[in-house]
Amino acid sequence: MKLSIVIPAYNTEKFIDACINSCLMYRNSEVEVIVIDDGSTDKTFNRSSLFTTTYHQEHKGVSRARNLGLDKAQGDYIWFVDSDDLINPDGLKHVLNRCDGKDNIIRFNHFRYYKHTDKLMRRFEQPPYRIWFHERQFLWEVV
Repeated sequence: MKLSIVIPAYNTEKFIDACINSCLMYRNSEVEVIVIDDGSTDKTFNRSSLFTTTYHQEHKGVSRARNLGLDKAQGDYIWFVDSDDLINPDGLKHVLNRCDGKDNIIRFNHFRYYKHTDKLMRRFEQPPYRIWFHERQFLWEVV
């Protein structure tokens, strides 16, 4: 397996279907989608378990949910996607093309879009780049 998409989720039943669907648009054997339900009190677990492998833990926070996802993931690469985010329809294909085993971390652009105003509010553009660690180095970055 090439890529594991790990989605930590807490009380996001309104968003989780769209998030999962965006992750499954380019479905193939190289990709697995794992949802970690972090003790949701709504129907997040029920909704996500219809479409993906879903694990439930007591509410411990997003970092613990990501760590459980890391433990369960089978992929060579891990992509953390927030449960209220969507992947661009071609995004997964582009990420898979960069998962070639040469680099430890792949960073790429993202956009902030607000549906209620129906416009792109902020665009974060930097050329996608790869990072290969020769030695232990510190990288300051958002997950």
